[in-house]
Amino acid sequence: MVTVKVPSDPVYNPSKTYSGSYTSDRIYYGSPYNYNYISQSQLKCEDMKARIPEVGVLKSYRMAYKRKTTGDWVDFDGFFNGFFVSGQDVDCETDNNSNINIDWESDTTLRDFYYGNYLNWQNSGDSTVEMTRLEVMQGVARDLADTITGVNIGLMAFDTVGPNGGWPDDQYRGEGGVILEAVRPVSESRADFKAAVNALGTDTNTPLSETLFGAKRYFEGGNPFLSQPSSQASNAMDGNSYKSPIELECQSNNIVLLTDGDPTLDSNHKTFIESVVGGCEGNCLDEIAGYMRNNDISGVHKGVQNVTTYTVGFSEDAPGSLLGMTAKAGGGKYYKATDAQQLAGAFDDIVRSVLETSSTFVAPGIAVNSFNRLNHFNALYYSVFEPDTRPLWEGNLKRYKISDAGKIVDVNGNEAIDPVTGFFKDGAQSWWAQAPDGKAVTAGGVRSKLPDVANSRKVYTWISGRDLTASTNIISTSNTDALTKSLLGDSSMTE
Repeated sequence: MVTVKVPSDPVYNPSKTYSGSYTSDRIYYGSPYNYNYISQSQLKCEDMKARIPEVGVLKSYRMAYKRKTTGDWVDFDGFFNGFFVSGQDVDCETDNNSNINIDWESDTTLRDFYYGNYLNWQNSGDSTVEMTRLEVMQGVARDLADTITGVNIGLMAFDTVGPNGGWPDDQYRGEGGVILEAVRPVSESRADFKAAVNALGTDTNTPLSETLFGAKRYFEGGNPFLSQPSSQASNAMDGNSYKSPIELECQSNNIVLLTDGDPTLDSNHKTFIESVVGGCEGNCLDEIAGYMRNNDISGVHKGVQNVTTYTVGFSEDAPGSLLGMTAKAGGGKYYKATDAQQLAGAFDDIVRSVLETSSTFVAPGIAVNSFNRLNHFNALYYSVFEPDTRPLWEGNLKRYKISDAGKIVDVNGNEAIDPVTGFFKDGAQSWWAQAPDGKAVTAGGVRSKLPDVANSRKVYTWISGRDLTASTNIISTSNTDALTKSLLGDSSMTE
């Protein structure tokens, strides 16, 4: 059992107005006792308008406001001493408003936003209740689903049935894990995810490595491991095989492994697991995580599709050494939590880490000495992109250097690549950048040298004449007499 501090009402009731020092319909952000706020009259974000009165808080959320003087959309840093946004429109990334000219990933900060009524409820007085660890986990997981945005989530749990439909002896009931909710956008899956979390029970063993191996099979689009196809969520299956959640090249794929105890009934299939991931020292959990981190998990897509593993030990008895080694091998981080606040903090930190890991890059190009093809210069150029669900990906061209020792270094001579993540280090500074640009795709690079005002640029092609900059060669809607549909290859296209 866990002792949990809760407000006077154990559950936030959005239909009730709580008294307190916060204006009930304002949106607050920042830190306690130093909150900034947004008034409802300024809020243009339809997603926030609909959700935050009901759930009370939105976490890892991106917002910006429109400056009165310039009309630019900017982050909340540096306005009116940081106390409030006065009179300006405020909008969010989630609405995907095409009229807002801002790079959400690099120009705004992930923040938590609170409804005033929710803060009054949160500060309405403490009482304590006794809850099981399962009940605490269920509450934190439900809150997570309600408050996060812009990620895909799913749920896998230890199997309670097993490959043969159950066992006569409870000692052998359930090996491996089962997909209870397929990975899909949280905006679509909130209700189903929370229902699956609420239905979790304690009548199971903790086969950690077998379950993680089953998760590997899920990402691969393989067959369930030690679990019946009929036990899986129907939308996770394609016949008797899993439907892989990897849908895009270079998307971020992550597993959060939560346990409150040591592995049990977890060694019966060690030999088979070793035949895939290699020899294991003790439990195979960390070797499986390392395999998913360092190998291509999906042959359907070009490039390397790997999986990062985070681990959370939710009790004093959780196997911290094993979970720590697993997170390190899997490229993630290990968290220890003993109460609801620590568990929620671990989940929040993991979500932020996932949302902030956005960049990918293609193979670098080397500058060639055109006078002596036997020599190369030491400049190294990377084309970097920011994956998105939309067709247009933000990109940049960044320059680094190969040192005499064969290392990739930045403009300051420091090693630029993080050996754990394979991305640029946070403190790396490419050529032309005015400050460390790390894995921020749109910061620094050639992009920083482009004119600030994009709509003043003119783009030309050659249609006729000797003057490329003639008005008949400009690519513009004003040049439809020369830039015809037929010239573009489709005379039937719409205007």
